[in-house]
Amino acid sequence: MPERLTLTSVPAGARVCPVGARKLLGKTPLEIDLADAGARGLLLVEHPGYRSQEVKFPARAPIVLRKLGPDDLEDALVCRTQR
Repeated sequence: MPERLTLTSVPAGARVCPVGARKLLGKTPLEIDLADAGARGLLLVEHPGYRSQEVKFPARAPIVLRKLGPDDLEDALVCRTQR
């Protein structure tokens, strides 16, 4: 049985996808299989208005995203749903 863990973020509702892939796994809080994190176990966590962050899975604490300041450029959102 695959190991399943819950990935949480501050703020909640962040989009999650494997680094190097654009396949959206879901939004936080997200229950995820270790296998879904990809071979390297790296996930991209992104939320509009916040700096995107790469995290090593399993991350056992909430991922805290830094709010963008007035002079920061918005990160391009890369996690996409598959069509």
